[in-house]
Amino acid sequence: MASIGEQIRAARKARGLTQEALARELNVTRSAVANWEQDRRLPDGETLLQLSSTLAYSFESAEPLPPSSPVPPPEEPAADTASVSDAPVSPDESTAAVSQQVPELPPEENTSPAASDAPKTPVHPGKSRALRYILPGAALAAIVLLACLIFFPLSAPSSTEPNPYTALDGQSYTMEQLREPVRNESGKAYLRITTSLTSTPSGSRPYWNFSFQCREINGIGLTVDTVESVFFYKPPKENRTYVDNSETMSFMNLSNVIPAYDTTWSYDGGMPADDDLCGVGTLLTCTDDNGAHLQFHAYIPFSL
Repeated sequence: MASIGEQIRAARKARGLTQEALARELNVTRSAVANWEQDRRLPDGETLLQLSSTLAYSFESAEPLPPSSPVPPPEEPAADTASVSDAPVSPDESTAAVSQQVPELPPEENTSPAASDAPKTPVHPGKSRALRYILPGAALAAIVLLACLIFFPLSAPSSTEPNPYTALDGQSYTMEQLREPVRNESGKAYLRITTSLTSTPSGSRPYWNFSFQCREINGIGLTVDTVESVFFYKPPKENRTYVDNSETMSFMNLSNVIPAYDTTWSYDGGMPADDDLCGVGTLLTCTDDNGAHLQFHAYIPFSL
């Protein structure tokens, strides 16, 4: 049975729509459609209903995920019938039960006939005295710890950077950092990135069309390993990050190889207009023909 991604792709082609046209209908990016069709990500239930309505196709025939096996409840240990009794326990029997849990001390010799005939019950002489001091001390420590947690709660460190996102290398980037120029180093490939932004009508709101045009200027070819696109929003909305690698770029008919002095490589996209949308940034992680690992970035504010 065809996967959800294969069905989306077949239904889109049957309707004569491109990925970008379908993305406009659903108010998502072209990368999101590409990820669905490759089964890298799955649309949520609401988006799947929109896909079914837009493409006039029912996705109910897709094979559902196998249900998770129920976890059996843990077995309760069998009660020890020998230690359970409904009869009242006398003080002497309670003392004998406690004394069985502590090491027995050899009883002092007593040669008197009365002592030899009486039942011998060994009792640790220091046990009760130690508990008198240990139990109150433990209770006091618990009270102090609870008071510290109430009046001095642990708090997570707050970030001073507005709207950061995590890149593949584990660092945090902001809009301001993506605006900074990238240093051109001798003996390494260098991409000069120029940007463009246009707006086209699309229903009640316009549609932003953006483009990052890349030109290699140092005469050294390079390979694009990943492209991260980050859409920055005003707080409290969270930023949205999309990552394309060599597989998804190939699926979008975009080569990940940039020859030396190439002027034709560009990374394009689109997004429905949003009052809270500030702009889009891109981060290209590359390896040049000399083996150097490089990163290039740029930022486009969404305003005309």
